[in-house]
Amino acid sequence: MKKQFILDMTMLFVFLIVVGYKPLGNYWHETLGIVLFVLVFLHNYWNRQWYKSLSKGSWGLERKYTAAVDGLLIVSFLAVLLTAPFISRSYSLGFNIHFLEGIHKAGGALMLAAIGLHLGIHWAILKPRFVNGLHLANVSTAGIIVRLVVLGIVLGAIYFILPTGTRPNLNPSGVYIGMLGHLVDVIGIAAVSYFIQMHLRKLGRKAPAKPVR
Repeated sequence: MKKQFILDMTMLFVFLIVVGYKPLGNYWHETLGIVLFVLVFLHNYWNRQWYKSLSKGSWGLERKYTAAVDGLLIVSFLAVLLTAPFISRSYSLGFNIHFLEGIHKAGGALMLAAIGLHLGIHWAILKPRFVNGLHLANVSTAGIIVRLVVLGIVLGAIYFILPTGTRPNLNPSGVYIGMLGHLVDVIGIAAVSYFIQMHLRKLGRKAPAKPVR
């Protein structure tokens, strides 16, 4: 459980960084993109039981919504994954098909929204993992802020340790600000998705049971 939590948090963190192309620069965008693909593969492997469960049980409104959100996330990820090799510059395979860049960007934007929706419908499961994994159950708000500040300092130190040629093109503040902005987007979308799920759950409880044939 703890390993899966670490994987999920790392995957979200890497995505929030890699989705910001301009402040990151092409080399790090593509390099971290490869890392993200590996993390997503591991995430799907560890959650492979979800695919097996699709053919089981009844399909109410809540489950249909959950499946639609997960389907949107899978489609958007595949759009990014399948177009990446054909527009790569740092790891060019010699294709360089420019019109696919639009699909790649649209897939990335759609993936950002889908991740927010995905987190919202799984918040009941993720919340205890988040609190326990980060040991925040008995930590004050001030303590959480201190930890975030320390994390920012560590990330900044890593940036300045890197050789100049491998650093992101722009000031690191651009990366952090972009990541924070994308995190706010994800949290907002997740909140909306969570309330939609709760509403559908209430509707499912009120719906009359279908007669057994």
